[in-house]
Amino acid sequence: MLLRKLIPPENLNLIKNSLPVRLFYRFSMLNSIYSVNCEVTTRCNLLCEMCSRTTWVKDGNFKSEDIMPEVLDKVLKEIRDLFKSGKKIVFMTNGLGDPLLYHGLIDLVARVKEISDEIKFSFTTNAVALSEKRAYDLIQAGVDEITVSINAADRESYRELMGADLYEKVTENMQNFLKIRKELKSNIPVLHIQFIKTIKTNPSLAKGISFWKGKIGGQDKVFVHEPVTHAGIIDVSALKCEGSWPNLYPCAQCWSRMAVRINGDVYPCDAAYYSNEPIKDLLLGNVLNQTLFGIYFSNNSKILNIRKMQKESNYSKLPSCSKCDTFKLVPNVFFKIPYIYGKQMWK
Repeated sequence: MLLRKLIPPENLNLIKNSLPVRLFYRFSMLNSIYSVNCEVTTRCNLLCEMCSRTTWVKDGNFKSEDIMPEVLDKVLKEIRDLFKSGKKIVFMTNGLGDPLLYHGLIDLVARVKEISDEIKFSFTTNAVALSEKRAYDLIQAGVDEITVSINAADRESYRELMGADLYEKVTENMQNFLKIRKELKSNIPVLHIQFIKTIKTNPSLAKGISFWKGKIGGQDKVFVHEPVTHAGIIDVSALKCEGSWPNLYPCAQCWSRMAVRINGDVYPCDAAYYSNEPIKDLLLGNVLNQTLFGIYFSNNSKILNIRKMQKESNYSKLPSCSKCDTFKLVPNVFFKIPYIYGKQMWK
Protein backbone atom coordinates (compact mmCIF):
# COMPACT_ATOMS: atom_id res chain seq x y z
CA MET A 1 0.00 0.00 0.00
CA LEU A 2 2.87 2.37 0.81
CA LEU A 3 4.15 2.08 -2.77
CA ARG A 4 0.99 3.82 -4.01
CA LYS A 5 2.02 6.92 -2.07
CA LEU A 6 5.52 6.93 -3.55
CA ILE A 7 4.99 6.02 -7.21
CA PRO A 8 3.81 8.75 -9.63
CA PRO A 9 0.35 8.06 -11.15
CA GLU A 10 1.67 7.73 -14.71
CA ASN A 11 3.99 4.94 -13.52
CA LEU A 12 1.19 3.33 -11.55
CA ASN A 13 -0.83 3.21 -14.75
CA LEU A 14 1.97 1.41 -16.57
CA ILE A 15 2.34 -1.02 -13.67
CA LYS A 16 -1.42 -1.62 -13.67
CA ASN A 17 -1.25 -2.78 -17.26
CA SER A 18 1.90 -4.87 -16.91
CA LEU A 19 1.84 -8.64 -17.29
CA PRO A 20 2.07 -9.44 -13.53
CA VAL A 21 -0.88 -7.18 -12.73
CA ARG A 22 -2.89 -8.56 -15.63
CA LEU A 23 -2.20 -12.04 -14.26
CA PHE A 24 -3.41 -10.89 -10.85
CA TYR A 25 -6.65 -9.54 -12.33
CA ARG A 26 -7.14 -12.77 -14.23
CA PHE A 27 -6.66 -14.76 -11.02
CA SER A 28 -9.18 -12.50 -9.26
CA MET A 29 -11.67 -13.09 -12.06
CA LEU A 30 -11.21 -16.84 -11.89
CA ASN A 31 -11.48 -16.64 -8.09
CA SER A 32 -15.04 -15.45 -8.68
CA ILE A 33 -15.67 -12.57 -6.31
CA TYR A 34 -18.96 -11.11 -7.48
CA SER A 35 -20.00 -7.49 -7.06
CA VAL A 36 -23.74 -7.07 -6.54
CA ASN A 37 -24.21 -3.40 -7.37
CA CYS A 38 -27.66 -2.30 -6.21
CA GLU A 39 -28.76 1.20 -7.20
CA VAL A 40 -30.50 2.59 -4.12
CA THR A 41 -31.29 6.09 -5.38
CA THR A 42 -31.17 8.35 -8.41
CA ARG A 43 -30.99 11.48 -6.24
CA CYS A 44 -27.86 13.57 -6.65
CA ASN A 45 -26.67 16.99 -5.53
CA LEU A 46 -24.34 17.70 -8.47
CA LEU A 47 -24.69 18.17 -12.21
CA CYS A 48 -21.52 16.53 -13.50
CA GLU A 49 -20.47 17.17 -17.07
CA MET A 50 -19.70 13.47 -17.68
CA CYS A 51 -23.06 12.12 -16.43
CA SER A 52 -26.21 11.58 -18.49
CA ARG A 53 -28.37 12.46 -15.48
CA THR A 54 -27.30 16.10 -15.88
CA THR A 55 -28.76 16.27 -19.38
CA TRP A 56 -32.05 14.73 -18.29
CA VAL A 57 -32.38 17.10 -15.32
CA LYS A 58 -31.66 20.15 -17.48
CA ASP A 59 -34.22 18.95 -20.02
CA GLY A 60 -36.79 18.69 -17.22
CA ASN A 61 -37.70 15.06 -17.89
CA PHE A 62 -36.10 13.31 -14.93
CA LYS A 63 -37.65 12.26 -11.62
CA SER A 64 -35.32 11.45 -8.74
CA GLU A 65 -36.43 8.45 -6.71
CA ASP A 66 -35.27 5.71 -4.36
CA ILE A 67 -35.23 1.98 -4.90
CA MET A 68 -38.58 0.25 -4.51
CA PRO A 69 -38.66 -1.50 -1.09
CA GLU A 70 -39.78 -4.78 -2.65
CA VAL A 71 -36.78 -4.69 -5.00
CA LEU A 72 -34.34 -4.09 -2.15
CA ASP A 73 -35.91 -6.83 -0.04
CA LYS A 74 -35.63 -9.28 -2.93
CA VAL A 75 -32.01 -8.32 -3.65
CA LEU A 76 -31.04 -8.92 -0.03
CA LYS A 77 -32.81 -12.29 -0.09
CA GLU A 78 -30.90 -13.18 -3.25
CA ILE A 79 -27.60 -12.11 -1.69
CA ARG A 80 -28.30 -14.33 1.30
CA ASP A 81 -29.00 -17.26 -1.03
CA LEU A 82 -25.89 -16.59 -3.13
CA PHE A 83 -23.73 -16.37 -0.02
CA LYS A 84 -25.15 -19.60 1.38
CA SER A 85 -24.39 -21.29 -1.95
CA GLY A 86 -20.71 -20.42 -1.51
CA LYS A 87 -20.47 -17.31 -3.69
CA LYS A 88 -18.10 -14.57 -2.55
CA ILE A 89 -19.98 -11.28 -2.56
CA VAL A 90 -19.16 -7.58 -2.44
CA PHE A 91 -22.29 -5.45 -1.99
CA MET A 92 -22.24 -2.02 -3.60
CA THR A 93 -24.82 0.76 -3.70
CA ASN A 94 -23.56 2.67 -6.73
CA GLY A 95 -25.84 3.88 -9.50
CA LEU A 96 -27.06 7.07 -11.09
CA GLY A 97 -27.47 8.87 -7.74
CA ASP A 98 -25.33 9.43 -4.66
CA PRO A 99 -25.85 6.75 -1.97
CA LEU A 100 -25.38 9.30 0.84
CA LEU A 101 -28.73 10.80 -0.20
CA TYR A 102 -30.50 7.49 0.46
CA HIS A 103 -31.98 7.81 3.95
CA GLY A 104 -31.92 4.06 4.56
CA LEU A 105 -28.18 3.65 3.94
CA ILE A 106 -27.07 2.95 7.53
CA ASP A 107 -29.94 0.51 8.03
CA LEU A 108 -28.96 -1.18 4.78
CA VAL A 109 -25.40 -1.67 6.02
CA ALA A 110 -26.81 -3.43 9.09
CA ARG A 111 -29.05 -5.65 6.95
CA VAL A 112 -26.13 -6.72 4.76
CA LYS A 113 -23.83 -7.34 7.72
CA GLU A 114 -26.60 -9.38 9.35
CA ILE A 115 -26.32 -11.80 6.44
CA SER A 116 -22.56 -12.06 7.03
CA ASP A 117 -19.66 -9.86 8.09
CA GLU A 118 -17.74 -11.52 5.27
CA ILE A 119 -19.77 -9.54 2.73
CA LYS A 120 -17.97 -6.27 2.05
CA PHE A 121 -20.09 -3.13 1.85
CA SER A 122 -18.83 -0.51 -0.60
CA PHE A 123 -20.11 2.59 -2.37
CA THR A 124 -19.03 5.61 -4.40
CA THR A 125 -19.99 9.16 -3.42
CA ASN A 126 -19.19 12.76 -4.33
CA ALA A 127 -18.84 13.44 -0.56
CA VAL A 128 -20.93 16.62 -0.67
CA ALA A 129 -23.23 15.08 1.97
CA LEU A 130 -20.39 13.46 3.95
CA SER A 131 -21.00 15.44 7.14
CA GLU A 132 -19.19 14.68 10.39
CA LYS A 133 -22.25 12.86 11.73
CA ARG A 134 -22.54 10.86 8.53
CA ALA A 135 -18.87 9.95 8.78
CA TYR A 136 -19.28 8.70 12.37
CA ASP A 137 -22.35 6.67 11.39
CA LEU A 138 -20.66 5.05 8.38
CA ILE A 139 -17.54 4.12 10.33
CA GLN A 140 -19.47 2.70 13.25
CA ALA A 141 -21.86 0.83 10.95
CA GLY A 142 -18.95 -1.12 9.48
CA VAL A 143 -18.83 0.12 5.89
CA ASP A 144 -15.75 -1.48 4.34
CA GLU A 145 -14.88 0.84 1.49
CA ILE A 146 -15.80 4.31 0.22
CA THR A 147 -14.70 5.75 -3.10
CA VAL A 148 -14.92 9.54 -3.29
CA SER A 149 -15.23 10.97 -6.80
CA ILE A 150 -13.59 14.32 -6.17
CA ASN A 151 -12.47 14.17 -9.82
CA ALA A 152 -10.76 17.59 -9.91
CA ALA A 153 -7.92 19.08 -7.89
CA ASP A 154 -8.76 22.79 -7.83
CA ARG A 155 -11.84 24.93 -7.30
CA GLU A 156 -12.31 26.17 -10.86
CA SER A 157 -11.94 22.85 -12.70
CA TYR A 158 -14.15 21.19 -10.05
CA ARG A 159 -16.88 23.80 -10.59
CA GLU A 160 -16.78 23.35 -14.37
CA LEU A 161 -16.67 19.55 -14.27
CA MET A 162 -19.05 18.89 -11.37
CA GLY A 163 -21.51 21.74 -11.91
CA ALA A 164 -21.23 23.29 -8.43
CA ASP A 165 -18.81 25.46 -6.47
CA LEU A 166 -18.29 22.91 -3.69
CA TYR A 167 -14.61 21.95 -3.94
CA GLU A 168 -13.67 23.40 -0.55
CA LYS A 169 -16.69 21.78 1.12
CA VAL A 170 -15.86 18.35 -0.29
CA THR A 171 -12.19 18.71 0.63
CA GLU A 172 -13.15 19.64 4.19
CA ASN A 173 -15.60 16.73 4.43
CA MET A 174 -12.95 14.26 3.32
CA GLN A 175 -10.36 15.58 5.78
CA ASN A 176 -12.92 15.43 8.59
CA PHE A 177 -13.69 11.85 7.63
CA LEU A 178 -10.01 10.91 7.87
CA LYS A 179 -9.73 12.68 11.23
CA ILE A 180 -12.80 10.92 12.64
CA ARG A 181 -11.65 7.53 11.39
CA LYS A 182 -8.32 8.10 13.14
CA GLU A 183 -10.07 9.18 16.36
CA LEU A 184 -12.16 6.02 16.30
CA LYS A 185 -8.98 3.97 15.69
CA SER A 186 -10.58 2.25 12.72
CA ASN A 187 -8.98 1.01 9.51
CA ILE A 188 -12.31 1.05 7.70
CA PRO A 189 -13.89 2.31 5.62
CA VAL A 190 -10.88 2.17 3.32
CA LEU A 191 -10.86 5.41 1.34
CA HIS A 192 -10.31 5.48 -2.42
CA ILE A 193 -9.98 8.96 -3.92
CA GLN A 194 -10.80 9.20 -7.61
CA PHE A 195 -9.66 11.87 -10.03
CA ILE A 196 -10.72 12.11 -13.68
CA LYS A 197 -8.13 13.19 -16.21
CA THR A 198 -9.66 15.71 -18.61
CA ILE A 199 -8.38 18.73 -20.51
CA LYS A 200 -9.68 20.93 -17.67
CA THR A 201 -8.47 18.90 -14.68
CA ASN A 202 -5.10 17.71 -15.98
CA PRO A 203 -2.98 20.81 -15.16
CA SER A 204 -3.61 20.54 -11.41
CA LEU A 205 -3.87 16.75 -11.00
CA ALA A 206 -0.29 16.13 -9.89
CA LYS A 207 -0.61 18.70 -7.10
CA GLY A 208 -3.97 17.30 -5.98
CA ILE A 209 -2.71 13.72 -5.97
CA SER A 210 0.34 14.72 -3.95
CA PHE A 211 -1.87 16.56 -1.44
CA TRP A 212 -4.11 13.56 -0.77
CA LYS A 213 -1.27 11.07 -0.68
CA GLY A 214 0.04 13.07 2.26
CA LYS A 215 -3.30 12.80 4.07
CA ILE A 216 -4.51 9.22 3.57
CA GLY A 217 -3.58 6.06 5.43
CA GLY A 218 -1.54 3.15 4.15
CA GLN A 219 -4.67 1.15 3.34
CA ASP A 220 -6.14 3.96 1.21
CA LYS A 221 -5.35 4.92 -2.36
CA VAL A 222 -5.57 7.72 -4.90
CA PHE A 223 -6.22 6.83 -8.51
CA VAL A 224 -6.90 8.48 -11.85
CA HIS A 225 -8.90 7.45 -14.89
CA GLU A 226 -10.18 9.14 -18.00
CA PRO A 227 -13.87 9.86 -18.64
CA VAL A 228 -15.77 6.98 -20.24
CA THR A 229 -18.82 6.78 -22.49
CA HIS A 230 -20.85 4.12 -20.64
CA ALA A 231 -22.08 2.11 -23.64
CA GLY A 232 -21.74 5.12 -25.90
CA ILE A 233 -24.49 6.95 -23.99
CA ILE A 234 -22.32 9.87 -22.89
CA ASP A 235 -20.29 12.00 -25.29
CA VAL A 236 -17.03 12.69 -23.48
CA SER A 237 -15.00 13.62 -26.57
CA ALA A 238 -14.74 17.26 -25.48
CA LEU A 239 -13.29 16.21 -22.11
CA LYS A 240 -10.58 13.80 -23.22
CA CYS A 241 -6.94 14.74 -23.41
CA GLU A 242 -5.10 13.92 -26.59
CA GLY A 243 -3.95 10.36 -27.01
CA SER A 244 -4.72 7.10 -28.76
CA TRP A 245 -6.98 4.48 -27.23
CA PRO A 246 -6.91 0.69 -27.40
CA ASN A 247 -9.20 -1.43 -29.51
CA LEU A 248 -12.06 -3.25 -27.80
CA TYR A 249 -11.22 -6.14 -25.52
CA PRO A 250 -13.52 -8.09 -23.17
CA CYS A 251 -14.90 -6.04 -20.30
CA ALA A 252 -14.08 -7.51 -16.88
CA GLN A 253 -17.42 -6.32 -15.49
CA CYS A 254 -19.19 -8.99 -17.52
CA TRP A 255 -17.39 -11.66 -15.50
CA SER A 256 -17.96 -10.25 -12.04
CA ARG A 257 -20.77 -7.68 -11.91
CA MET A 258 -24.49 -7.93 -11.23
CA ALA A 259 -25.86 -4.42 -11.63
CA VAL A 260 -29.41 -3.99 -10.31
CA ARG A 261 -31.40 -0.88 -11.17
CA ILE A 262 -33.96 0.65 -8.81
CA ASN A 263 -36.77 -1.14 -10.69
CA GLY A 264 -35.07 -4.55 -10.34
CA ASP A 265 -33.63 -4.87 -13.85
CA VAL A 266 -30.32 -6.75 -13.84
CA TYR A 267 -27.34 -6.03 -16.12
CA PRO A 268 -23.75 -7.32 -16.34
CA CYS A 269 -22.23 -3.84 -16.05
CA ASP A 270 -22.77 -0.35 -14.66
CA ALA A 271 -23.41 1.27 -18.06
CA ALA A 272 -27.13 0.55 -17.66
CA TYR A 273 -27.43 3.19 -14.94
CA TYR A 274 -26.72 5.92 -17.49
CA SER A 275 -29.56 5.04 -19.87
CA ASN A 276 -33.12 6.34 -19.48
CA GLU A 277 -34.51 3.25 -21.18
CA PRO A 278 -33.70 -0.49 -21.04
CA ILE A 279 -30.51 -1.55 -22.84
CA LYS A 280 -31.96 -4.59 -24.56
CA ASP A 281 -28.73 -6.27 -25.67
CA LEU A 282 -27.44 -6.28 -22.07
CA LEU A 283 -30.63 -6.74 -20.02
CA LEU A 284 -30.39 -10.10 -18.21
CA GLY A 285 -33.68 -10.16 -16.30
CA ASN A 286 -35.49 -8.69 -13.29
CA VAL A 287 -35.15 -9.75 -9.65
CA LEU A 288 -38.86 -9.29 -8.96
CA ASN A 289 -39.75 -12.32 -11.05
CA GLN A 290 -36.44 -14.20 -11.20
CA THR A 291 -33.59 -15.16 -8.89
CA LEU A 292 -30.11 -13.67 -9.20
CA PHE A 293 -28.76 -17.20 -9.34
CA GLY A 294 -31.03 -18.04 -12.27
CA ILE A 295 -30.35 -14.75 -14.04
CA TYR A 296 -26.59 -14.97 -13.74
CA PHE A 297 -25.53 -18.56 -13.15
CA SER A 298 -27.98 -20.76 -15.05
CA ASN A 299 -26.76 -22.70 -18.07
CA ASN A 300 -28.97 -20.62 -20.37
CA SER A 301 -28.05 -17.25 -18.87
CA LYS A 302 -27.67 -14.47 -21.42
CA ILE A 303 -24.39 -13.48 -19.76
CA LEU A 304 -22.70 -16.58 -21.18
CA ASN A 305 -23.40 -15.47 -24.72
CA ILE A 306 -22.30 -11.91 -23.98
CA ARG A 307 -18.98 -13.20 -22.67
CA LYS A 308 -18.55 -15.52 -25.66
CA MET A 309 -19.14 -12.74 -28.17
CA GLN A 310 -16.74 -10.41 -26.36
CA LYS A 311 -13.98 -13.03 -26.28
CA GLU A 312 -14.50 -13.60 -30.01
CA SER A 313 -14.48 -9.83 -30.66
CA ASN A 314 -17.92 -10.27 -32.19
CA TYR A 315 -19.96 -7.20 -31.32
CA SER A 316 -22.55 -7.53 -34.06
CA LYS A 317 -25.23 -8.36 -31.47
CA LEU A 318 -23.73 -6.19 -28.74
CA PRO A 319 -24.17 -2.65 -30.09
CA SER A 320 -23.92 -1.18 -26.59
CA CYS A 321 -20.55 -2.82 -25.99
CA SER A 322 -19.26 -1.81 -29.43
CA LYS A 323 -19.78 1.87 -28.51
CA CYS A 324 -18.45 1.56 -24.96
CA ASP A 325 -14.96 2.29 -23.64
CA THR A 326 -15.53 1.51 -19.95
CA PHE A 327 -13.68 -1.79 -20.48
CA LYS A 328 -10.31 -0.03 -20.36
CA LEU A 329 -10.67 0.89 -16.67
CA VAL A 330 -9.53 -2.68 -15.91
CA PRO A 331 -6.55 -4.31 -17.67
CA ASN A 332 -7.10 -6.82 -20.44
CA VAL A 333 -6.82 -10.27 -18.87
CA PHE A 334 -7.33 -12.17 -22.12
CA PHE A 335 -3.80 -12.63 -23.34
CA LYS A 336 -4.58 -13.74 -26.89
CA ILE A 337 -5.89 -10.22 -27.52
CA PRO A 338 -3.07 -7.66 -28.00
CA TYR A 339 -3.03 -4.82 -25.54
CA ILE A 340 -0.61 -1.91 -25.52
CA TYR A 341 -1.82 0.87 -23.30
CA GLY A 342 -0.64 3.07 -20.49
CA LYS A 343 1.63 5.76 -21.84
CA GLN A 344 -1.11 7.17 -24.06
CA MET A 345 -3.17 8.31 -21.12
CA TRP A 346 -0.38 10.53 -19.86
CA LYS A 347 0.73 12.18 -23.11
